[in-house]
Amino acid sequence: MSSPIDVVLCFHNAFRRDITEIDSSVLDIARSGGNLTPVLDRLHSMDEILDYHARGEEAAVFPAVDNVAPLVARAYLMDHGELDKMVESLEAMKLQK
Repeated sequence: MSSPIDVVLCFHNAFRRDITEIDSSVLDIARSGGNLTPVLDRLHSMDEILDYHARGEEAAVFPAVDNVAPLVARAYLMDHGELDKMVESLEAMKLQK
């Protein structure tokens, strides 16, 4: 039987799969040449979805987690911050082309 946490796991697994595919595409392009624009566009789209997802977690999930495991909630918030920095750096690289 499914539970609400299964939805979270489903989203997180999809994000991981997309990041792995994006990473592989970038590595292939770095090795053999090609156009990074489609991959960076995909990353940008994924970042928008991740941003909505992160805001939802921060508003609804993290406060509940913070009540029972404050250090866990803080670690997740730090993780979200690091993802934001990574995407901002990649977006900056895209603009420098």
